[in-house]
Amino acid sequence: MVNEAKIFLQAEKTAVKIAETLKKLRSETESYQDTQRNLSAVRKDLTHLIQSTEDAVKGSQEVISLLKEIGGPEIFQKLDDLKNVTSEMLQHQTGKISKLKTFVVITFSVSLIAVIIEIFDILLKYF
Repeated sequence: MVNEAKIFLQAEKTAVKIAETLKKLRSETESYQDTQRNLSAVRKDLTHLIQSTEDAVKGSQEVISLLKEIGGPEIFQKLDDLKNVTSEMLQHQTGKISKLKTFVVITFSVSLIAVIIEIFDILLKYF
């Protein structure tokens, strides 16, 4: 009977160990399931990001092709040329405006001198 009690106690210890092992196994399984769910969510997000990036790249390629088709480099060159011509014209107009200012000042000065001479002439006639 002592032997049977020993075997029973041994079986009980084994049952407790099995229960603890099963508990750990269930915990790990749940952890793996959570990890799998998280990985699935990340996979979906990553797939969406890849698709969005692919769409953006396709759109960029279309824009680049269109610019190339309509002569994008030529457009930029013409804009640069136009900027240079506009700058030259502005400098030329600035020079003309400066000369015009000088002419206006000289004309005003001559008119003022003419008025002063006329005033002196009138004053000399009366005095």
